[in-house]
Amino acid sequence: MSIFSENLPQLRRRAGYTQEGLAEALGVSRQAVGKWESGQSLPEAATLLELAELLGCSLDQLMRIPCAGEGPVPPQADRRALWEVYDRHMNQFALLISSGVALVLLGIGLLLALLAITELGILSVVPLLLCVAAAVFCFIWGGVNKEHFRQTHPTIPNDFVQEERVRFQRGFGIGLALAIAATVADVALLVGMLAVFRGHREMALLSISLFFCILAGAVGTIVLLGILMGKYDLESWHQEAVREESDTQSLDELIDASVEREMRRSMESEGRDWSGVIMLTATGIYLVCGFFFDLWHPTWAIFILGGILCGIVDSLQKKK
Repeated sequence: MSIFSENLPQLRRRAGYTQEGLAEALGVSRQAVGKWESGQSLPEAATLLELAELLGCSLDQLMRIPCAGEGPVPPQADRRALWEVYDRHMNQFALLISSGVALVLLGIGLLLALLAITELGILSVVPLLLCVAAAVFCFIWGGVNKEHFRQTHPTIPNDFVQEERVRFQRGFGIGLALAIAATVADVALLVGMLAVFRGHREMALLSISLFFCILAGAVGTIVLLGILMGKYDLESWHQEAVREESDTQSLDELIDASVEREMRRSMESEGRDWSGVIMLTATGIYLVCGFFFDLWHPTWAIFILGGILCGIVDSLQKKK
């Protein structure tokens, strides 16, 4: 590889450009930038001048002088501004994902409440479907926005991470403890109400509905706090950005690799979450079948099925 092809990735990252961003600024394709960085081709003379100007260096620095480690650091005010943009983006992402999780559980609660107090029949499922649709919108919108933000901001300054993490941790522990305590209290409340209203179908349904509504708030809070704590792990952010930028495949190959990477990342990060969803669903089915159809004895097998499904999810996670 030439000095130019070795210098370009470093100078580009120092200037805050992704391959895609630099290609747009120069009016060339992303594949062209990838070929420059891999040493397969060189830009034209006019493009070299514009490239040096964009990267804030001279032609000699770009073409002849090897980069020596770290480059000049942006002004403190600019680094603070970039951190604040990242902070706002991750706060929005955390809110979208946690809201989606809460909406799914809330939809189940609404379904049970409608079954208890109305005679809508199959129409009772409409609010649940609307909540699921809203949750899917939150998940997709949040994921797409985060991916786009990562591509346009591959490097986030870590000057303020320690200070901001310490400040956040003051409320994180209390918030997490309250959310977990609320979950345990919610289970206790459900058991008590089902014991009191045993034999009363409508009240039992309303009790389970209340359980899912409270659970929505508690689980949503836990997810929110977890994502907000994760935003301080900038090392993972930078590693993922570098992996994405170093990909110089064709467009079709890039799309396939991106889909595979997202599926692997989702399975790795959310495998345990899926196990929780499986067991919560199994519990809900068991309670409904027991109280409304008096199928306590045969329905306990749902927990065996849930355990098998959790094992499958865990195996897939490890294989990925």
